[in-house]
Order: sequence, then structure tokens, then C-alpha cells
Amino acid sequence: MRPTRAADSSLRIMFAGVGKVTNDHSQPCVHGDLTQIMPSNSFDPESGFEAKAAQINQAKLRTTQYCFTHDRQCPIFGKRAREVDLDVSGLPCPDFSAMVFCSHAKFHAAWQTPMLIIENVPDLDLGMITYLYSKHYRIRCLRVMPAHQGHAGVARERVYLILTLKKSVVEIANPEDMYKKVSDFIMTTWYPPRRSTTGRLPKLPGRVVFLYGPYPTLILKSIHRSGASDSKRMLWILRTR
Repeated sequence: MRPTRAADSSLRIMFAGVGKVTNDHSQPCVHGDLTQIMPSNSFDPESGFEAKAAQINQAKLRTTQYCFTHDRQCPIFGKRAREVDLDVSGLPCPDFSAMVFCSHAKFHAAWQTPMLIIENVPDLDLGMITYLYSKHYRIRCLRVMPAHQGHAGVARERVYLILTLKKSVVEIANPEDMYKKVSDFIMTTWYPPRRSTTGRLPKLPGRVVFLYGPYPTLILKSIHRSGASDSKRMLWILRTR
């Protein structure tokens, strides 16, 4: 499945921006179907969910997959593949994607990716997520509404799952609790946002600033002003593997 021209262009623009920050201007690999990380006969697509998950879990991963960027087989697993600390995925809607979630869970369990973020629709089957990921990952669920960040003109609820690898990631703050505190602050303390009569941006306690566009965009510069160092303000600390 080749990415659309618009998706391919968006990926190139995004990685060009990343390259300016990291000084790494190599072109990213773009692969196709996630379920093709295993041989095609690894599972029966007509079997039930649990049987399919078991079949995929026992399958061998391919070490390479066709790359649309480089027009060749590029490594996806093994010594030649690049390790990542964070994977962000907007996986397809669950009605049609049990195999995709099974493949995603299989791949990252094998890689032992430290952190995953999965975006999906509100009715995502969390039982399926627990079944596939909970052996290796701690799972946190954020139910996100645009109004939580000050975008009152948009109604588009989404679920964001934050998964952290149990054996190598220390969670020093619960992201569900932190998100609730921030969104409650916006909704109750400064919502709707007040416009400045002087043309300057209004400032909020805790160094929180609104920038105005078609909808107010919230930039959270700092949630608290404790004396802790920046490293201690992070939500997660990765241990050396």
C-alpha cells in the first residue's frame, strides 16, 4: 500500500523540520502495510481475535520490508534497523484493524520500544488493548476534547493511549492526573479566555499564555514553579538498557 502524495509530502516536510533541529537530513523510510512485517501465511485472517493474536504472537518477524523512499528492502528489525525511544501511531479504527493492532503490539514487544503513543476514536476497545499490550506495557488512557485546550469551536473527541515499557521506564507522574489538572484549570479558571484590550497577550498564573488565532491556542510553558531541575520535571525517565 503506497502512501498518498499528500501523506508523502507531509512526511517529508515533517522530517525536514526535524532535520533542522537534529542536523540529520537523511530521508526517512516509508513502509507499507504493518501486517506485512510477518510472512503472509503467519495467521488466518478469518479466525477469531484471540486465535489471530496468538498466531501473530508466535510468528517470526521479517528483518526487511519494501521502502517507498529508497525503492528497496530496508531493515525494520535486527541489528541493521534503527532503534527508537518513542513511537507515535494513529492506527485505523478498531472495526477493521484487529490485525493491525496485533501486528503493532507484536512489533513493539519484540523491539521493547520504551514508549508508545496511540491515537484513536473514543470507542476504541480498551479490553483489546489490555489483552495485547499489558504484558509488557503500562497503559494510560487520556480522553481528549479540543475544549480542554481552549478550542471551544471544535468538537472532536479522541483517545490517546500512553504506553510505557514496564522494565525500562520509570513513571514519576500519572499523565491521566496531570492532564485532568491542566484541563480543569483551563475550563474553570480561564475559560473562555479573556482578550487583552492593550493588544498584548494576557498572562496567567504559572506562566501559562494564550496565543490567539482562529481559535485560542494554549501554550503551557510551565505547570508549576518548583525548585526542581528540568530533568525532574519530566513525566518519564528512561533507564539505561
